[in-house]
Amino acid sequence: AVAQMKLKHAVITSVNRDIFLRGARKIEVRHPDGGVEEIQLPEEVEYTMFHKDAVAAFTPRIMPLVDSAIVGKSAFEAGIQNGDLITSVNGDTVAFWDEFATKVQEHKSEKVQLGYLRDGSWNSLEVETSDKGQIGVSSDSQDQIEPLIKHKDFSLASAIPEGFSTGMWTLHDYAAQLKFIFTKKGASSMGGFGTFGKLFPKVWDWQVFWLNTAFISLILAFMNFLPIPALDGGHIMFLLYEIISRRKPSEKVLQYAQMVGIILLLSLLIYANGNDIYKWISGE
Repeated sequence: AVAQMKLKHAVITSVNRDIFLRGARKIEVRHPDGGVEEIQLPEEVEYTMFHKDAVAAFTPRIMPLVDSAIVGKSAFEAGIQNGDLITSVNGDTVAFWDEFATKVQEHKSEKVQLGYLRDGSWNSLEVETSDKGQIGVSSDSQDQIEPLIKHKDFSLASAIPEGFSTGMWTLHDYAAQLKFIFTKKGASSMGGFGTFGKLFPKVWDWQVFWLNTAFISLILAFMNFLPIPALDGGHIMFLLYEIISRRKPSEKVLQYAQMVGIILLLSLLIYANGNDIYKWISGE
């Protein structure tokens, strides 16, 4: 049954990140029967992906295998256990987690009939959904996705240029996301110190720690070079003006520009951390 579920859908060989951040507009789909199909995407597909929460649309799909049934939630109370494989919702077969979640969300504050596989036996039970269309289960995608990840070793000589390349692409991808800040959803997604803290896992992982530390350092370096008064980028902007015009801006202009820059930065600081506080209070 598991093998059939894995083969049910085509394998999308393009990378989601390339479409969302790097301008890729053609994807190649390889079907289980060996056929290959090329699909042309719309020019502004990244905005559609962003606004419809489809940023992970081209990441590997995972089976509806329950990794954790949250104590006190309706699924746990109904009898769902860790390790159960959800097979249907109200009689409709589901092969992947996103299908299961979508069908459950279609029945908010209602009772749904779940079919599941446990220890080789097919069973079913009734579960009540919340007003958000959730039943209190989660899945650990790592165990399912890990076999799809390819491992590659680098020598010290090859690791150095690869490190520079990774850093440059990380910076590129971060800069490419800034355009979404000027949308309503993007502005509400901004975060402050709390958001930075959530980047790090609760359990120590040295690789994740240093990757996130390097990522934050790149963000700060990039932001510092933006042409905003009070930042180094603002000073560079005035120096370029002085080089081109061959005259120095007046002290009054520099003073007002510095004040505007500080007000702008403080406003962003308050807004971003305010978003964190709002999300914490509202439970988002």
